[in-house]
Amino acid sequence: MRNAPRSAGAAIRTDYRAWFSRAEEYVRRRRGVLIEAAPGSVEEFLDSALPFAADGYPVELVVLAVRAADSRLATALRYARALQIGGTGRFTTRSGHDTCFRALADTVAVAERHPQIAAITVMRRDGQALVRHEADGSGRASWALAAERLRPYTEEEAMAFLQLHHALRRALPRHRGELDDIAALARPLMPPHMQPARIDRPHPPVWPLPVRWQTSGYDSLSSLSRAA
Repeated sequence: MRNAPRSAGAAIRTDYRAWFSRAEEYVRRRRGVLIEAAPGSVEEFLDSALPFAADGYPVELVVLAVRAADSRLATALRYARALQIGGTGRFTTRSGHDTCFRALADTVAVAERHPQIAAITVMRRDGQALVRHEADGSGRASWALAAERLRPYTEEEAMAFLQLHHALRRALPRHRGELDDIAALARPLMPPHMQPARIDRPHPPVWPLPVRWQTSGYDSLSSLSRAA
């Protein structure tokens, strides 16, 4: 992580999953368990969850619904905090983040219909539960996740986002370009007065009229006429 913090997550994922699977097996044989994870695919989630179902556990999925920009900014914040205390941390690349971000939506869609997933709860980051789905295949969990990811910012939320963005630009000067990309991702969901001013397309004072052609030659409208 010290030498390549941007690609550390991808580099350690295979080893991490191997050790994690062994830990899951150990716990599964003894007591209840709560697992926090960011699966990179539906298959990765099922490989983790279904052995618990096979051993008699009721498997429930709790999903954190967060806008893409908020999720990426939080990754930058964790990285900055690690550096601030003299440690090392992972600053996941956009592609790495987006892989897991898409995989979560795919996982919820599969879990809603899976007979061995007992329930799905979709929550906001502040802990507010948006919906609880219990194996009826209605798609409510997928809908709630998608809706929250696209929910417009309140003015208070937008101000907090921008303040954190400015602070991280100071703390992580090497990554200002990416931080600005993250802010650009958030802007369309912010209140109108907090979005960049739009430059309208200039309107010419006159517009060209179509050319009228005649078989016998050009007449008085053979060149472009203009109307006020």
